[in-house]
Amino acid sequence: MSFKIIKNLHVRLSVLSIFSGLILAISWPPFHTSILILVAFVPILILERVTRDRKTGSYATFFYLYITILIWNLCCTSWLHSATPSGYFTVNILNALMQLLPFLILRWLINRGKTFIAYPSFAFSFVLLEYFSLNSPFAYPVMNLGNSLAMFPYIIQWYEITGALGGTLWVISINILIFKIVSSLLYAPQTKNIKNHLILLIIIIVLPCSYSLIRYYNYYENGRAIEVAIIHPNMDAKTEKYDWENDKILSRYITLTNKVITSETDYVIWPESAIPNAGWIEDFQINPYFGQIENSFSNYENLNIISGLIVNKLVNHTTYSPSDQFFTKKMKIIKNTLLTLELFNSPANIKLSSLGLRKN
Repeated sequence: MSFKIIKNLHVRLSVLSIFSGLILAISWPPFHTSILILVAFVPILILERVTRDRKTGSYATFFYLYITILIWNLCCTSWLHSATPSGYFTVNILNALMQLLPFLILRWLINRGKTFIAYPSFAFSFVLLEYFSLNSPFAYPVMNLGNSLAMFPYIIQWYEITGALGGTLWVISINILIFKIVSSLLYAPQTKNIKNHLILLIIIIVLPCSYSLIRYYNYYENGRAIEVAIIHPNMDAKTEKYDWENDKILSRYITLTNKVITSETDYVIWPESAIPNAGWIEDFQINPYFGQIENSFSNYENLNIISGLIVNKLVNHTTYSPSDQFFTKKMKIIKNTLLTLELFNSPANIKLSSLGLRKN
């Protein structure tokens, strides 16, 4: 078979690789073009097909595929560069390598004549990869495909049944079917195959979307309405947050909060690490910062504040996992613990829930 459009193979493959990466990049929130994720994998699947038919070799094939995935990752996480340039490149280089695995499985199965299960395996391997990403110690859920449709909640209400991983399977399946139709048109037009794939594509799109639209436009909240104020100080982590004293940080949160709350406000939510140096957890009940918060909002009897904070905690390293034991020994049994503070009207009603452990 031949792909007639391509003349200068490596130039065309390079262009197709870059184009595929850019299409994936604009198919991601917060762009409203993120609906393009439903077709964004078609160019990269065509790229894989062309390299296979032209026998460019495994190394060249995966180089072009890797460039596509790397462009996608770099563009979609550009915000990370502001926090840590080295981390930005390291994480994206490694994550792109991980996302290359489903393409390795696809090529391996096709080369062994198992074409019938190759593309379904490609789709399921993407789901398994994301499951691993969500549940491993190296969790990096930023690039999970199921999240790409966040700008269109009215077509993904069925996530309440399948979760975002179901969305990943849905996105990949639609892309595969569209690729199959395009591939049939370009390579060997077969009306029967095109018709079957088109019918299956319509079913896969229409059924979930119909359920979602019905669910979305017929959903009504029950119970009492509450007023919630979400506060973010737009604080520079490099020059302000971890250099300022807690009193100064709290003053900013309190000032911002007082500007927006009313007597009807039920909850105020501060960021996950709003108080970065909150002392020792053993001294939690006598922590002066909580008294400062209570005094600042004493006129609001029904106000509840939910905030994150970082406190120090003495731990016994034998009770932690091997990775935690390593950090604990290095830190002389002092751990920074990221906690959620729920301050209900007075410090006597403080509730804590641990969100994780982080190295100092």
